[in-house]
Formats: sequence, structure tokens, C-alpha cells
Amino acid sequence: MTIAEVNSKSQVSLYKNHNILWDPKRSSHYNKSEREAAWRDIAAASSIEVEDFKKKNTSLLGSFRREKSRTRKSLLAGTGPEDVYKSKWFAFDTFEFFNERNLPQTAADSMLEAFQAQEGSTSNSETSSHIKPTKKIKRKLNNNHSASEALAQIRTQPESSSADHYASFGNYVANELRKYDKITLA
Repeated sequence: MTIAEVNSKSQVSLYKNHNILWDPKRSSHYNKSEREAAWRDIAAASSIEVEDFKKKNTSLLGSFRREKSRTRKSLLAGTGPEDVYKSKWFAFDTFEFFNERNLPQTAADSMLEAFQAQEGSTSNSETSSHIKPTKKIKRKLNNNHSASEALAQIRTQPESSSADHYASFGNYVANELRKYDKITLA
């Protein structure tokens, strides 16, 4: 491994330790001044200018996304497990923390966590009995008499299976021509 690769890996670990920069689940992630302070801390620790560190990080993240995309595409190809793409990029394993970035939380978990934080309880069995299930809303179907009348009319009409496709097309053209006024038809 070259010195540049070692430096890049140490930069990634500094970035990982400041999860305010990459974890949108944290409330401080959306505070610009706190994020800038985190960038300054990282730059000071690595003795690199903030803008240079951001550029390097953007480049590394782009490379990680490329490798991740290749892996995902090889899984979708329908090939065997031995044909799945395995990244050889030096920092791929270092960026594994980034895979957890956009994992959704289930609603029940977030409700449970909020309740536990509020009550200070740690027992799941106690708190799960206090959470009310969401109420399902049932829609009432309106009895539409016009729809049922139309269906009854269709059923009472004789089957026109004896008419061939040419006659059906001719009827269609005739109906379309009836829509035009006399000047247009002339």
C-alpha cells in the first residue's frame, strides 16, 4: 500500500468519526455551522486545508459509489455467486460504514425509541404494551346506481360475435365521421 493510500484511509477514518457530516439521521447534520466546525476539526487533525480535504473526500466517495454500483449490478445480473463483483479498490472496506447511512427506520422502532427516551425504560416487553396500533381506515363504497344500470344494459344487449373485425372497424369509422359537422365532411 502506498503512502497516498494510507493517508486516504486515515482521512476516511477521520470522516467516519465525525458522523455529523455523513449521517442524515443526526439532527446536527442539518446545522451548517456545526458541519463546518467538524470539517475544520478534521482538517486540523490531518494538517490539510478544509477545501482540499473536501475535494479529496468527494473523490473518494465517488469512487466508493462506483464500486458499490458495480457490485450491485453484478448481483442483479443473475449470475452465480462466484461471478459477483468483488471490489479491489483499496478503500472499499474502509467505507463500509457508509452503507448504513440511508437505512430506513421502521415506524414501530422509532415510536418505541421515543417512548423509551421519554419514560427512561429499557424493557421492550413493558413498552410494547403501551404503544397503540395504528387504526386502519376503511372506505365505504358508494352504491353507484348509474354504474349498475350501465352494466345491466350491456348484459341485455345481444352478442355481436357474428360481426367480423371489418364490420366493427367500419362502425368505428362511421361513428367518428358523425362527430364532424357538414362543412368539414364536404
